[in-house]
Amino acid sequence: MKLFLFTIYILLIGLSACSHKTMNSYNPPQPRQVASGIIVQADQAKVLSMIRNYAQSRFYVLDETRADKGLLSFSVGVSDIAQYVDCGSRTAGYGGRFSSLKTSTSQAAAERYSLKYIDMEANKVVTEAVENGYNIKVGIICTPVEGGTLVDVNAQYTITGRKTIRARFKRTIATDYEVAFNSKTQPGVGGGMTCYSVGILEKDVLDWIMLHIKGAEANS
Repeated sequence: MKLFLFTIYILLIGLSACSHKTMNSYNPPQPRQVASGIIVQADQAKVLSMIRNYAQSRFYVLDETRADKGLLSFSVGVSDIAQYVDCGSRTAGYGGRFSSLKTSTSQAAAERYSLKYIDMEANKVVTEAVENGYNIKVGIICTPVEGGTLVDVNAQYTITGRKTIRARFKRTIATDYEVAFNSKTQPGVGGGMTCYSVGILEKDVLDWIMLHIKGAEANS
């Protein structure tokens, strides 16, 4: 009888261990199109001057100005790149047979986050910790056209990250990755995620130029 009860107990433990609910999924973003060009009724020199004022008003760092080529570029410092790009989200969770599933969701482009889930191969709860770093560089080309200047904005987004997997009694594994793309070549793919520009930065540049050109016209 004791042997029978012990066998039942072992079976229950095994069933409980195998019945962990498991979730570890990536939810990709929706594809996006970015409007990045306009024609304004102002000459090239005036537009370049306005863009320089725009960058300085936002405390961005001017990298290069080539007036002869109609080119200006600047770097954007951000603490939360999720304002400017959409890399989808990750959802993970775990729970036993007799407990509710504990889940958490994080933006894949967030500066840092951690998720817990069951590693089915090792049958252990693992922690996936992610740290992301960002770089945004904006290049703007101003080309003279009939009736004004064509302003073309191309923002370059670079996300560098490290994903660390930790589990009890299991070797810690760290993986580095990089995702690089721009307004013209999106999406960017890397680190198990897909990224698109949400178009906010490009729109901010173009809206600022249009607003100040209209203001200059009104004061002339």
